[in-house]
Amino acid sequence: MRVALLYSGLPRMWRECHETQLRLFPGAQVDVFFHFWDTVPEKEKWAIIDTMKPRDFIFETPRDYSFVDLYPEVHPDNINVPSRLISQYMSWRKVATLFQPYAPRYDLAVRSRSDLYFFDGIRYDLANVAQGGVSLVTYQWPEDKGVLSDMFAVGKPHAVVYFLSLIDSLWSYLPTMGFNPETIITHHLMTLLRNTNHIAMFTLPDLPCFVFRPHMVGWSAERCIAEGPGIGKWRDPEIVAAHRRYHGATQGEAGLALVERFASAQLARAAIDPHPIAFAEPPPPSEPASKPKSKPRPRKKAAQV
Repeated sequence: MRVALLYSGLPRMWRECHETQLRLFPGAQVDVFFHFWDTVPEKEKWAIIDTMKPRDFIFETPRDYSFVDLYPEVHPDNINVPSRLISQYMSWRKVATLFQPYAPRYDLAVRSRSDLYFFDGIRYDLANVAQGGVSLVTYQWPEDKGVLSDMFAVGKPHAVVYFLSLIDSLWSYLPTMGFNPETIITHHLMTLLRNTNHIAMFTLPDLPCFVFRPHMVGWSAERCIAEGPGIGKWRDPEIVAAHRRYHGATQGEAGLALVERFASAQLARAAIDPHPIAFAEPPPPSEPASKPKSKPRPRKKAAQV
């Protein structure tokens, strides 16, 4: 079986998580494709390349999508920042475009992110997916069983490419919904099921992974699992700062107070330690297998918006 593992977004916590994702597919040939926003030093880029050995990849300078926050058709939900989601969806689309020429060679494709740490396997017969019995396996969002998670899915290549091409249809969805990632991906996939007779999707109840964030270094797996993805993000200073910038710019002091109330309410839901903690130092980076100076610079492909 040939599997294409498609990473997108920011190259975060990949050292701790990448191997756990490879273990999901014992006996399979797993090839990595990625589009990462270029936010890490040159040395770390080479470490990523040397570790993942991608079949194809793009490092791209991050783009500022804050102009989207001013669009009249954008209806924010209670807290999410529209421009951050656009950045996410653009990275999805770019890795899907990168992968498409290779897609016929693969039995399965996987939508993932580099900071997902898997503590269990995919409790579904992937041979049934490879043989076309089911086109896509998804997961419920762990904090609201009425919607799907957008963090991980595995399926036939054409179904995963559709998943990752959400940005193509996003503007037609927005008049009837706010900028909530779980609501949007659920609507996107339900649209596929309604409009395509030969697509079948199977949804599992419990994600076998957690988002491994910097503050979790040194934590037990049980503690990481207990926190939940919607809670742990509010211990991440970069995420909190981005929300403060957006809501402060759009609502002033009331927006800043909203972020404070929302973050505090989420952290209060934590099963353990509802108060922010000091970030542990991540482990020192490993040396790349080959020194960067002996190689050409990592390739940056021309981006298409």
